[in-house]
Amino acid sequence: MKVYIAFFLVHICIVILMFDVYFQTKVITGLNPVKNFTKPYAKRLVLFVGDGLRSDTFFGNSKMGSVEHAPFLRSIMVEAASWGVSHTRVPTESRPGHVAIIAGFYEDPSAVFKGWKKNPVLFDSVFNQSVATFSWGSPDIVPMFSNELSNPNIFYYNYEEEDQDLSGRNGTVEFLNSWVFNKFEEMYNNISNNKFMRDLWNKPGIIFFFHFLGIDVAGHAFNPNSPGYLQSVRQTDALIRDITKMIEDYYNDNRTSFIFTSDHGMTDWGSHGAGSASETETPLVVWGAGIKHSHCNHFFTPDCFKNVSQADIAVLMSILLGRSIPVHSTGVLPIDYLDIPIHDKVMALFQNSHQLLNQFRQKEKDIKSNVAKILYTPFIGLEKDIIAFYFKRISEKMQSGLYDVALKITKEFIDLVIEGSDYYDRYYQTVKLIFLDLTVIGLIFCVLSEIVPLITISESDEELKQSKYSTINKFNFKLFALFIIILVSIYLLLLGTSTLPVKFILYLLLPTPFWFYALTNNKWLWKLCHIVDLRNINLCCDIILYFIGLSLLFFSFYYRWMLTLLMVVVMVWPLIKMKIVEPLKTLWILSSILVATFPLLPAVGARPNILFVILSAAIWIVIGILWDAISSSRSHLFTFDKKIRLQTVLIIPILINICHIDYRFSYNKGLANINQILSFTFLVINFLTLFYNRTAFLIPRFISISISLGVMFLQFSSTFEGLFPILLAFNLLIWMLFEISANHTDDTSNNIIYYTIPERQLSRVGIDSHNMRQSFFYLSYIVISYFGIGNIESISSFDIAWVRGFVTLFSPFFMTALVLFKSVIPFLMVTCAFRILVIKTQANVHQLFYLVLIYCDMLGLIFLCNVKNVGSWLEIGKSISRFVIIESIVLFLILLYGFTSFIIRSHKIEDNLPYRKQHVC
Repeated sequence: MKVYIAFFLVHICIVILMFDVYFQTKVITGLNPVKNFTKPYAKRLVLFVGDGLRSDTFFGNSKMGSVEHAPFLRSIMVEAASWGVSHTRVPTESRPGHVAIIAGFYEDPSAVFKGWKKNPVLFDSVFNQSVATFSWGSPDIVPMFSNELSNPNIFYYNYEEEDQDLSGRNGTVEFLNSWVFNKFEEMYNNISNNKFMRDLWNKPGIIFFFHFLGIDVAGHAFNPNSPGYLQSVRQTDALIRDITKMIEDYYNDNRTSFIFTSDHGMTDWGSHGAGSASETETPLVVWGAGIKHSHCNHFFTPDCFKNVSQADIAVLMSILLGRSIPVHSTGVLPIDYLDIPIHDKVMALFQNSHQLLNQFRQKEKDIKSNVAKILYTPFIGLEKDIIAFYFKRISEKMQSGLYDVALKITKEFIDLVIEGSDYYDRYYQTVKLIFLDLTVIGLIFCVLSEIVPLITISESDEELKQSKYSTINKFNFKLFALFIIILVSIYLLLLGTSTLPVKFILYLLLPTPFWFYALTNNKWLWKLCHIVDLRNINLCCDIILYFIGLSLLFFSFYYRWMLTLLMVVVMVWPLIKMKIVEPLKTLWILSSILVATFPLLPAVGARPNILFVILSAAIWIVIGILWDAISSSRSHLFTFDKKIRLQTVLIIPILINICHIDYRFSYNKGLANINQILSFTFLVINFLTLFYNRTAFLIPRFISISISLGVMFLQFSSTFEGLFPILLAFNLLIWMLFEISANHTDDTSNNIIYYTIPERQLSRVGIDSHNMRQSFFYLSYIVISYFGIGNIESISSFDIAWVRGFVTLFSPFFMTALVLFKSVIPFLMVTCAFRILVIKTQANVHQLFYLVLIYCDMLGLIFLCNVKNVGSWLEIGKSISRFVIIESIVLFLILLYGFTSFIIRSHKIEDNLPYRKQHVC
């Protein structure tokens, strides 16, 4: 148990440190704002954010979307606006998206865990730099930017969290947007009676922020290609029209700038968080004071689109208001949006370059002060004389009236500054990654040191044994001594001559215990060399098979159809290496083919289809009835199978509850309290039945476990994925039976129907090729269970329909917990089967699980080295997902493997064995 706890904690550290290696926060201290170089071009700015709006829906490239659904914004685009696509970054969630829009920088992916709560931001923003800001919207967004210490004139108004009902009932979508308008209208009508507010409204440099959550809620509830989603777009457009008119009527000076955009898009099934184009591409429409009109009537002409990065919007707002750019902003001013003299464009961009240069200098200073001079490698290209040269060239070109050239040089300088900042952001990346890789490799060696000595060797090789043992014994101490000397030298050099952060101690020390244990263990190195020296043909064939299998596992994270090939390998492998009786062989091939078809089907995320759910429930009922008939005919043997009968009967009210929930959602009535109570009640009952195992017969025990898990999974199913646990359970049962029959256990019966789970586990010492294959099959089933019905590209294959029977109010952490629970249900089914198999074949539980950890860590090491933080954000998101998924599998397996020990408890069989023997077929 202590070993598993240690492995669990280490893998958590590895996941956390991966984010630290590849993604550094942009928030640094010691920065001062750069004063504005130009005059303000607008007295006030209005920011509209349509949360969750996709660019293809808005601009008309989606299945149903069109700017016709936003007639006011379309008219603005025709008459006075510039527009384009705003490219977001992962994670495509509300907090990071709004931080990019309002503060001008992209939070690292771990920032998603900081959101969804009322926590004022700890960095600079456009709101902080404004004279005053008035915000209306979601309780998860508008309070986030309130920081009384930096700007006491930030006022926000939000509805209650309970109002964010994702089921779409009671006009929730319309209410969320209307609430924003109504509260603004209330302040608008009462402004003349409030001198303090009226004075603030009339000051230059103020911001109005309107956050419309209705579109996002409609996308979650109905999906982005639904009429409900498009209706929310139309409503938002109408409210923007009314607000715009009210503000223009109040000020009547044409000195207001308006910006409409979105924080993120969403997938076709209504989720977001990853890096697909539908999630990262959002619309941007800008009009009003200081904004150039594009004069385009053909909206899809490439020349009409002025595409920007999301962080650029914050710089644009700062320049329009004549305020300092937020000090942490990494955005670049999109000058094509500005209708100002070219001299002012150069000065505005020059201000942007100074603000970015401040960041570069601070990062350079921090790194230089933390690293010994002999180890410090500065960024080449931004030395003081080069910076002075750029400034001189820009100044000369401006004095000569060559503003276009000055603009070009300034852009070139900004690109160089951004490159320098990125260099210092990744300064420690290689060193950190090396130590993290050493940790994973050390962990693999540590596990190998426990497994390799258990492999049986020939007694006739005693002399070779002694020779190898002696040589490697001396060698490994020398190797370990050298490793320790190098490690200590690096440690003293880095910490003794510099002031590196304390977390570097963790990087340096984390691999040490694993390498210490692995290199001081004498036996495994000798055994490994001896196995290689044997040059066994069967061993070579096994190595080839494992290489093919691990390669398929690896590529299955990139190409979902590879899982079908993996399942074919799993199917063929035992047919080649084992003798399987004919009935089991046929059933094995059939069940394997059925499971192998799932990765070829579309990823879950389609529109809910209750018919598949009904079909799945009906099959479970049929299975229960068939086994009840079988057990009834052998009632003198199976006296404890009443539980399966009760489980089968319980499926009927569960199905009725699911159908009623689907009916209510179909008519936008939302989740009724009684349905929610029943959903949780049935879930708890099915979960508790896992522990109520009185029979020691293998087949009814596994059928009972499968029904409990399958029906729980059914409660989270929205379409054909409900069929997957049925086919998976069937395939797992056949796998267990032929593995057990091939291992010649001590069962008194030759009929598989009478196989029992022993009351006490007897473990053999040693590991053979069968154990290695069983562990590999276990991991293969786990990966197939996850990706066979999910979205291969990311971990964002979330569908609100999965949890609609349990919760609809916006509660991300609880919803995430439910989604994770659904994901681990197939894991639990596979783990139960594996644990039964291990017990029945008298294999060593811990040794086989160590093999699984080795397979996982080998894959994890490859994915760790392939994580990206540059390039396409789709690829960056996918690379993060792959690593996080394999590490999550490790963490869940460690937990589930311990958990299944409570489920697969053996109970003493009633003393009917003599009677049982008489009825052996």
